[in-house]
Amino acid sequence: MTPLCLDTHFRIEGRWNVEAALDSGFPVEQVFLVGGQHADLRERLEDRCPVMTVSPEEAEALAGYPFHRGVFALAPRPVPRRLVEIEPRFPLVVCPALGDASNLGAIIRSAAALGAGMIAVAHGRGADPYSPKAVRAASGALFRIPVVASPALLEDVAGLAARGARVIGAAGENGAIDVRSSPRGERMIFVFGSEARGLDSQWRSLCQALVAIPMRAEVESLNVGAAAAIILWEVLRESPE
Repeated sequence: MTPLCLDTHFRIEGRWNVEAALDSGFPVEQVFLVGGQHADLRERLEDRCPVMTVSPEEAEALAGYPFHRGVFALAPRPVPRRLVEIEPRFPLVVCPALGDASNLGAIIRSAAALGAGMIAVAHGRGADPYSPKAVRAASGALFRIPVVASPALLEDVAGLAARGARVIGAAGENGAIDVRSSPRGERMIFVFGSEARGLDSQWRSLCQALVAIPMRAEVESLNVGAAAAIILWEVLRESPE
């Protein structure tokens, strides 16, 4: 067996993610059970998609590395789409240039948990939301919230802003307001920049506000995945009665 082609498809690893994909109605094309593990899945899944049992050696050949999660699946990659071609769901979380797929997966997980409506990334730039690393970090959330890869993300968000959406950027430097004072609203867009450089000047120009998390002086910054979770929780949480 040769490694699976991940240009048109992506791999979903682990029972939790495979079941989340199937339960969401995601178009899974094939499930692979490794070395007799998770045999109970066969009866549950065979009427939903093809199920194949492979040896650990065959699983390693398919995955391209030693595979120990017991089950994985193959699904088609969603096609890139412009946000102007669909009806965006707010609050919208935008990640134009994250470098680490684990951070992107963590943000997808937090966004789904904290009430965001959609994730948007730049197609062909930065971390891939359908890489095995991102899928694992999202822990099933990838199949619970729409994820759109736009080939013209900056223009798409600019268009939404021109039609009244409020764009909030995460920033850590002086000049950003305390996230606890962040604007609220129904059509919110949250933008999280790259791990190394944050938001570039083009994205900053779109933001009606830049927000920061207050921290003790000896700590300069948080991981972008942790920062996104805090900002989303603070801004999206219900006001106390």
